[in-house]
Amino acid sequence: MGLDAEQLPYAVAAVAILISIFMALQPKKSSGSETKYPIILGFATGNPEYKVMQTEALKVAKSSPGGSQITPGVLDRIYGNSKIESRYLCVPDFSPSLVSA
Repeated sequence: MGLDAEQLPYAVAAVAILISIFMALQPKKSSGSETKYPIILGFATGNPEYKVMQTEALKVAKSSPGGSQITPGVLDRIYGNSKIESRYLCVPDFSPSLVSA
């Protein structure tokens, strides 16, 4: 049952193909490093410097240009139903203490 000189190259090729198929079907191993996922290391919030109460913001909205053209009561409902007590602004334009100064 031995192989003669003519069959040997075919037998080597067949073994090489079988080994290649076997290796291709093996599960992939990681390249030595674990999968990395992003991690949140910190979280912070902040507010701008100027605080305006919702009632003050409503007064400003009513007195702004075009405010008289809005149906009466609409701004009151919008500002009243928003569940917002105060707002923080980046500019001091509507801060009561700075407007009256």
